[in-house]
Amino acid sequence: THAEAAAAAAAVDGSATAKYFAETASWSCDVVGYGAKLSTAEQNAVRLLYKDAFRCAGPVRLEGADVRFRVVEVYAEVFRRRPEARPTPKRCYGGRVVAASAARELVHKCDLKARIYLGPTALDNELALVMANCAGCVKGGRALDPFAGTGSILVACALFGANTWGCDIDWKVLRGKGEHERDAAPRRRGGRPRKQASAPVQALAPEDGGRKTIFSNFRQYGLPSPEIVRLDASRFHESFRDGATA
Repeated sequence: THAEAAAAAAAVDGSATAKYFAETASWSCDVVGYGAKLSTAEQNAVRLLYKDAFRCAGPVRLEGADVRFRVVEVYAEVFRRRPEARPTPKRCYGGRVVAASAARELVHKCDLKARIYLGPTALDNELALVMANCAGCVKGGRALDPFAGTGSILVACALFGANTWGCDIDWKVLRGKGEHERDAAPRRRGGRPRKQASAPVQALAPEDGGRKTIFSNFRQYGLPSPEIVRLDASRFHESFRDGATA
């Protein structure tokens, strides 16, 4: 329970944690739920339960705090019904954030809702990042997507530092769309094809020539442009020379 987690955190030797609660140390406290979405009021109520455990005397700073605390609620099942009918969490955790992965920031940065150019088969950005990570994409590595489409996987590979190549049989997808043409893809899961963006979309750069293309997506995130060719990758054995390397 939260009471048990807060008591355990408060019982930690004060001499070892005093520097985290100093007046000169800015701090923040995140409250997250795995299996349920917590409202702002619910998050604030949970924070109050830990006021004796996190005895912070410094200023609050939501972004870039010197010390970050996090409280986590874990539910046995994903709960999407009314908050008042929500069961109690299966586990509660509270403590100081020692290290955090940058991958979560990448997920928000690359949200498809704000992606400049989307197609009907655009891959979910989180899944694309998982695939790039599983493929072992690293800085200076090489990644080829034979069915590139609008570049969802290639963008993820490039974010990990890989040099990217891609091809696609559909010249219309590679040619892109005019700046004010309607996208064929939904901007959110379960949504209909959008008439207008459901999130602010970055304006095209002058070098885009007034068209949304796969290259626009790379420029949006400050990534090196990929090498793209029109190619029928289903005839892969006829498309690449034996033993050829990039």
